[in-house]
Amino acid sequence: MGKNVSIRVAHTLGREEARTRIQRAAAGLAEKTALVRTIQWTEAGATIAGDGFDGRLTITDTEVVGEVELGWKLAFFPLKVQRDAEAWLQNLLV
Repeated sequence: MGKNVSIRVAHTLGREEARTRIQRAAAGLAEKTALVRTIQWTEAGATIAGDGFDGRLTITDTEVVGEVELGWKLAFFPLKVQRDAEAWLQNLLV
């Protein structure tokens, strides 16, 4: 893998509601696209592997924090990946 990207999105939903929204949207994303290969949910968040990335999300009462390691396919676009991931999360957590 190549570059690392950090993602941080604040919310006011509480941990359980944020997790529920992210789980539902991530499951739909995994069904509709080959981008996401696996999602393993834990008490604290999720570990996600996909086409060109591996990452971990931590969900708290007030924010979602992600650490993503980009493979060669995405390593040239770390800012785009970061902006797109944060925008996706912000839309879910409004």
